[in-house]
Amino acid sequence: MSARPHGSEDNTMGMTDDVSAMFFASPFAKLAEADLTEQLLDMGREAAKLWLDGYEQALGSIASAHEQAAGQTNVDWLATAARMHAKALREIATRQVALGRELLD
Repeated sequence: MSARPHGSEDNTMGMTDDVSAMFFASPFAKLAEADLTEQLLDMGREAAKLWLDGYEQALGSIASAHEQAAGQTNVDWLATAARMHAKALREIATRQVALGRELLD
């Protein structure tokens, strides 16, 4: 027969976890989590800035292709439309990228 009181089986796991948490918890744990979160946010911002650079370059290339096509056609209204579209595309890209960068900073 056991010397333990009735109903006190090996139920020390919860107490052991609490004691371990108390000993291993750092007062800087929340600060470390905040630093990690901030580092992840910074990495996300940098990735977004790189994406914006690529987006701006892609739209610039499309606008250049439209301008090149406008220079190769003999149809005046088509050349004018292509140049206007290229100009509008460049303006939209510039504003979108500027707004995106502003939001990231």
